Amino acid sequence: MDTLFNHKLFEVIKGSLPSEYCNGVNIIEYRNGILYAWNCIDCTILTLNVEFQVKHSKEYPMQILRLTNPPIFEVNRLLINKSNTYCAIIGSKGVAVIRIPRRWGSEGIFEGGKLDIACKCVVLDERYFECKSIKIVQQVRWHPASSDLIHLIVLTTENTLRLYDVQKQILVTVWYPERAFFSSSMRESSCGRGMQTLASLGETAIDFDFTPPVIVGNANSNKCEVEWPMLILRGNGDVYVLTASLENKKKVKIDGPLPVYPTADDNYGMEDASSLIVLKTAPPLVVISTCSGNVYHSMLLSFDENEESDESIEIDSSQPYHSNSGLYIFECIKLELGISLDESAELYSSPINLLADPYNSSRYAC
Repeated sequence: MDTLFNHKLFEVIKGSLPSEYCNGVNIIEYRNGILYAWNCIDCTILTLNVEFQVKHSKEYPMQILRLTNPPIFEVNRLLINKSNTYCAIIGSKGVAVIRIPRRWGSEGIFEGGKLDIACKCVVLDERYFECKSIKIVQQVRWHPASSDLIHLIVLTTENTLRLYDVQKQILVTVWYPERAFFSSSMRESSCGRGMQTLASLGETAIDFDFTPPVIVGNANSNKCEVEWPMLILRGNGDVYVLTASLENKKKVKIDGPLPVYPTADDNYGMEDASSLIVLKTAPPLVVISTCSGNVYHSMLLSFDENEESDESIEIDSSQPYHSNSGLYIFECIKLELGISLDESAELYSSPINLLADPYNSSRYAC
């Protein structure tokens, strides 16, 4: 185990991090026994077979994935799909994708053990993202309904969800959840400086995640379909439900904002929301973090719309998520972001990013 901690890969990554990084980055991924790490200087991906390294006492060499067209934007995250076939390279001003090389041999290493491997890298919608002078990428996730896990969704600061087919390297469609956020007159003004103003007021979408799938229609007939609703979080703490299908991409339904129970006059102080994840439990557990250090645990449930009293709400967790769904907050965790000895000093505030555990559906990190 000591040989793993003292491996050359970690020394290279530590030395490549720029000193001007002020926010946390997630440039390390671990999937199927392989550790992936982004080298900020060489714009390469360093990989290490961790399982093989742990079994041997000597240091096992790392493999380098060299990109044919490395991104010019600053990278702050790596995101690998569940089939381990594609890796998204994400920055605040762009998204690139590479196809991960095949593994073979008794040791399960890339291309039989080559130390230097060339990988084709494609920057998605390069002109669109480069023309933006401000941060444009808010969140990126792989679509779980994709049969080959080749569909990538990008949430932008322009309140759009852009769906890409990374295999064909094309933009499939664009969804506009802002149509549920604003009136038509506000949408016309929500560009340029106006968009920055809306962002400062918490009026833009900042995060999204998928809920467990639901079956729409009669399960015993051929007319039913499986949908993966998305929860969209705005900066002011409001949560919306967007339902769209990969088969019928133009059929989009947006509901919200979802009511929060028990009700609170201050919306539980979530006006500075920063991140959202949905844990695939039954019922789904929705976790929302704020910049002030609060992490809220809530359940996504369907309520009886005929009930008027919050104290006797009828719950049916088997129903699909729709306009009658709501969030039931049952726990708030307060994190100590910093210690100040001066009582008159302002409270420390910082975005808290939530990361779901890929190996345990009921666990997350922040």
